[in-house]
Amino acid sequence: MKQLTGNQIRQMFLDYFKSKGHMIEPGASLIPHNDPTLLWINAGVAALKKYFDGSEKPASNRIANAQKSIRTNDIENVGRTARHHTFFEMLGNFSIGDYFKDEAIQFAWEFLTSEEWMGIDKDRLYVSVYTDDARAYEVWTTICGVDPSHILKTDDNFWEIGKGPGGPDSEIFFDRGEKYDPEGLGEKLFFDEMENDRYVEVWNVVFSQYDCDPSIDRKDYKELPQKNIDTGMGLERLVALVQDGETNFDTDLFLPIIRATEAMAKHPYEGEYKMAYRVIADHVRTVTFALSDGANFSNSGRGYVLRRVLRRAVRYGLKLGLDEPFLYKLVPVVADLMKDFYPYLQEHVVFNQKLIKVEEETFKKTLKVGQALLDEEISKAKDGKLSGEVVFKLYDTYGFPFELTQEIAEESGISVSRDEFDAEMNKQKERARNARNVKDSFASQNEELMNFNEPSEFIGYDHLSCDGKIIALFNAEGKMVDSLEDEGMIILDETCFYAESGGQVADKGVFTADGVEVEVLDVQKTRNKQHIHTVKINSGVLEKGMSLYGEVNVKDRLATTANHSCTHLLQSALVKVLGDHIHQAGSYNCPEYLRFDFNHYEKVTAEQLAEVERIVNEYISAAYPVTKEVMPIEEAKRSGATALFDEKYGDTVRVVTMGDVSKEFCAGCHVENTAQIGLCKIISEESIGSDSRRITAKTKFAAYQDFAQEHNMLENIADSAKQKGIKNIDTKVEAAYKTMRDMQKEIDNLKNQIFTLKSKEWATEAKDFGKVNVLIKSVLGMDADALKDIVSNLKASDDKMVVMVHNGIIENYQELKDHLTQKGYTFYSETDTEVAVKLIAYYYEKTDHNPLESMSRALLRVRGSFALGIMFKDRPGVVYAARKDSPLIVGQNEGGAFIASDVPAILSYTRNVYYLDNMEMAELHEDSIRFFNMNGDEIEKEMVNIKWDAEAAEKGGFEHFMMKEIHEQPKAVQDTLNSVVKDGQIDFSEIGLTDENIQDIDQIYIIACGSAYHVGMAAQYVFEDMVRVPVRVELASEFRYRNPILNPKALAIIISQSGETADSLAALRLCKENNIRTLGIVNVVGSSIAREADNVFYTLAGPEISVATTKAYSTQLIAAYALAIQFAKVKGTISEEQYAAYIKELETLPDKIQRIIDDKERIQWFASKQANAKDVFFIGRGIDYAICLEGSLKMKEISYIHSEAYAAGELKHGTISLIEDGTLVIGVLTQPALYEKTVSNMVECRSRGAYLMGLTTFGNYNIEDTADFTVYMPKTDPHFATSLAVIPLQLLGYYVSVAKGLDVDKPRNLAKSVTVE
Repeated sequence: MKQLTGNQIRQMFLDYFKSKGHMIEPGASLIPHNDPTLLWINAGVAALKKYFDGSEKPASNRIANAQKSIRTNDIENVGRTARHHTFFEMLGNFSIGDYFKDEAIQFAWEFLTSEEWMGIDKDRLYVSVYTDDARAYEVWTTICGVDPSHILKTDDNFWEIGKGPGGPDSEIFFDRGEKYDPEGLGEKLFFDEMENDRYVEVWNVVFSQYDCDPSIDRKDYKELPQKNIDTGMGLERLVALVQDGETNFDTDLFLPIIRATEAMAKHPYEGEYKMAYRVIADHVRTVTFALSDGANFSNSGRGYVLRRVLRRAVRYGLKLGLDEPFLYKLVPVVADLMKDFYPYLQEHVVFNQKLIKVEEETFKKTLKVGQALLDEEISKAKDGKLSGEVVFKLYDTYGFPFELTQEIAEESGISVSRDEFDAEMNKQKERARNARNVKDSFASQNEELMNFNEPSEFIGYDHLSCDGKIIALFNAEGKMVDSLEDEGMIILDETCFYAESGGQVADKGVFTADGVEVEVLDVQKTRNKQHIHTVKINSGVLEKGMSLYGEVNVKDRLATTANHSCTHLLQSALVKVLGDHIHQAGSYNCPEYLRFDFNHYEKVTAEQLAEVERIVNEYISAAYPVTKEVMPIEEAKRSGATALFDEKYGDTVRVVTMGDVSKEFCAGCHVENTAQIGLCKIISEESIGSDSRRITAKTKFAAYQDFAQEHNMLENIADSAKQKGIKNIDTKVEAAYKTMRDMQKEIDNLKNQIFTLKSKEWATEAKDFGKVNVLIKSVLGMDADALKDIVSNLKASDDKMVVMVHNGIIENYQELKDHLTQKGYTFYSETDTEVAVKLIAYYYEKTDHNPLESMSRALLRVRGSFALGIMFKDRPGVVYAARKDSPLIVGQNEGGAFIASDVPAILSYTRNVYYLDNMEMAELHEDSIRFFNMNGDEIEKEMVNIKWDAEAAEKGGFEHFMMKEIHEQPKAVQDTLNSVVKDGQIDFSEIGLTDENIQDIDQIYIIACGSAYHVGMAAQYVFEDMVRVPVRVELASEFRYRNPILNPKALAIIISQSGETADSLAALRLCKENNIRTLGIVNVVGSSIAREADNVFYTLAGPEISVATTKAYSTQLIAAYALAIQFAKVKGTISEEQYAAYIKELETLPDKIQRIIDDKERIQWFASKQANAKDVFFIGRGIDYAICLEGSLKMKEISYIHSEAYAAGELKHGTISLIEDGTLVIGVLTQPALYEKTVSNMVECRSRGAYLMGLTTFGNYNIEDTADFTVYMPKTDPHFATSLAVIPLQLLGYYVSVAKGLDVDKPRNLAKSVTVE
């Protein structure tokens, strides 16, 4: 049997059936489409129901699929048993009147047993058939060759669900062997159909051949004219058998989730805790997939199921010590695990995490209280039973789903009654009904009204006055009468008064006739859809049959209408700003204001709310026509109209359309044009319950009044601030408050300075009590800072001092800091460096001043990366060094010894260096160097002689290293190219990468940090376009921590100038642990990555001193191009002619780079104009986006200007709103196929006031119609454009920095400046 991953098995199944002429049906959403009989898609065939019932004709009558499914009817067994799941994948093949029994059985047998496919040992498979299914038995034995002793005949193998298609089925079982048969019962387990874990069902093949009717004998069932095949094989179960997992959970489909949970939990995945891990792994898959398919948490329907699943997982998390929200952290794990077949999960990770975290936090708030109540009630339970009242209270007050309470209770041997729970639920519904006002009660329960069916027509959409005849009257008690003198209710044959519904309030107004005046107080709809008017008679008497003239209060109706229309626009704007998950949950539209309720998981920010208000007013000012059409409901659905509230609609519906921004089912009153709304002002946004928000707003004159009121308030503030007007009043008030805060800080600071001066004096009064210095002083008004200074001065007098230089990141510094604080140490900064030096000082005391032992004991407690230089005050003339992951070298010459992060820093002093490996220490004297491991054992190290010219580390007449290295790029590119291109061919013999190695590679990972990562981004486009293999570019700092799923036939390319980048080195080691071939692209011979990678491509950039990489980046690009071209040649994806042309073009790059550098003065002039820029945006598409990333980084790291790079097509998703008048936007346009699209994006930016710079190739002179300033570069093959386009961006970053008066070689980034200094 082949050893396969879960993903491989799924794909192999589909590939097999594709080879047998099956159409591969894409997996359907978990949420059924147009099938009210299903809450979730719960089987492979469920998604194909439309084909089997004849409502749709498939493109092929042979179908196969891998269908995600959810079943929660036996959720209590998930985690307890080996094979129960709420979310699972069902593999199936189906025939709709095509092949039947013979072929279906042979397909199943061939897929499972053929060496070309699964290769399962035939002797380990057993089969069951229906007792009377002679043909199935014959196919199994005579055609497939199954030993009859492996076949069970049973009456249970007949599939039918009530009346309808059904028939016999045949199941295939797998014998897992004796280790799953503890009692040694053997085949008896199978043939006696006993519950067991040895003989496990793999595949069920259903032969749908009869029209079943359970009311008659099966022998009388009639055969179907069209026979079908429906099969199902659980992927999780098959994977467990192939991977020999103890349970389905012990496979690569679940273990990554379990391991990620284990990393957060307090208990390991073993023993009594296994069930909790399995529940969590299963349930987080369910929740992640369901949310990604459009479900959401709620208290009914599938939302209730989803909430129940999540809350069960949270409760089991508590058993593992996971007291804080944790499920949301597993969403990326699920998405990464399933990305090969379900890539869309990646798009929903962030949104799903937000939803799940909010849901977890909400449940956590009530869980502990509810659990305490439940525990107390369980302890008091009489007769082993919980009352329905308690169970309902837990549901209603604490959010405990019935099933969760039931499961917890059953763990303690206590039962609960569903009937009692339902009875309490019905009581609550009755209370709610009784709490409704009289009009609802009357309209729904008055018997005379219920039996009154004479029609009443509403004509108020088009008329605000009308004539109508009274057809029924009811007095105040609800009794039908013939006349009315005071108050009561009337129905007319025709009315223009709108009855309250759909969130819109009822019209008010008057009815009149000769001698009669009636005030309309309210209008409601009766059960029979008549409009019943609640009236107060001011004069006269109303009688049945009387004609009345009705007039609606026009002012109120028009105001209400505007508010109602505005809710539609508000819904559209909310979807645009917050996302497609926004659904209306209720509304209220009256003359004064509108109220709009919607489902959302968090508070809407002030910025989002402002954008919603802006969009609504934009819609209003666009003057969209508003149309209202009555149409068949199916036609309305097809038109894209939105149905709200989960309401039940009739066969025809009214659709309200506002331009192209809103289209909804709605029976309310609306404006004729959005301009009639006038204005919209949002008054408030608030929470009205879990996941429910409410916006209140005003329109028309009411909105103006609100604005005017706020304006008056601002005028009053301006008067109080003695300002002439409200212009810039916000910044002025903010400045005033800032001044007040600064003055308060100054006062506090002066007080502390006074205490500090006193503390230095008081410190001399400290008494020596053996090992402890004690100062006793009574002082009033002293704060904590002054007290810290006293302690600091006391400790500074201690002659046992440790001094340290640290490069790296200590990840557990807070834990170590807490430990040292308990030991009496005080900290004066938030740095991990202070923690490290004090940890060494602590052990220095404990080890009687033994430097190596104190370093070893301290550093073994440190998690993270470090390169340390350490001196001890009582050991003058000695420097100690230690390293883990962060780079560190030791140099030596005749006059002394040196430590540094990189070779260039010490080239002026020596070219003899030692590379310190991980977890090694060094002891440096003036005339000797000794090396040790962390056990303190002395070790030998080999000296390396650096061949670089020492002059390379000098500025050579340039003002800064960066400008010198920009000018060195043509030579560096040429040298790197010459190292692998020989006689017009690429030769990787020195790299050690053969054509056979390349042929075996079917995926590439490029892993790097910073600029090297940007090289990878550009290389990705080149590799995928030329070589046609998938490429994934990873940030090393993320890759190393996310437990990636790696393709064993992949190549991992690690890019690092120094070869010592800590995260990149860790990523390389992770790849090697997973047996992934590694190739390092590095610039430093003998560096850690060079020593540890399987193959090394050395770039010949020479020493790079500048903080901002230039020539190393350019040589790394050349290495990537060469690799891509050679891979493409070996794999046959390019012709010999293309191969030669690509190499020829590469050889022109050094000269083209030089031409750009020679024209640098023009860029210098432009840069001088941008020195005061606050924000710079770079935009591009494809490779141009990768170029933008590097250009933006250059601007940030040496000019300290806020700069971002965006894929140009993403501007519309919020980013464009950041562009203001004068914002510099740099468009990169080197890719001919994407040129016009990027120009259009630049035009968008210009419309927002942006100042545009274009970077493109010579010949694209029409860019000057769009851009304010343009830089041209020589033409080259679009694959290699990065090498040229990056040069102007390097120069721009450099010259802006110089124009700002900054020292390019002395950056703020300390980690980088260590090397330069």
